[in-house]
Amino acid sequence: MQHISFLLSKFQNVSIKDDDIKTAVRKTLQKFFTNEIKTTEIEVRNGSVFISGSPALKSEIFLRKNEILLAIKETLGTEARIVGSVR
Repeated sequence: MQHISFLLSKFQNVSIKDDDIKTAVRKTLQKFFTNEIKTTEIEVRNGSVFISGSPALKSEIFLRKNEILLAIKETLGTEARIVGSVR
């Protein structure tokens, strides 16, 4: 399975645990899409989020990127500093 690098360039606050980031991303994506995205399909490396998924999912996320980033920031709270990037 190939990883899709997208959505978040950096979570620059190290006090947020990777598991919390994964959970926030999964829950937020569930609000926007009907396809279930499992926590195991989300990986956090060096502050960047990678999701295993289809090209169609990547396109949908790209189209709604700003909405998704705002929703994730709301979920994580004021500690999160999120910079968006789609590759």
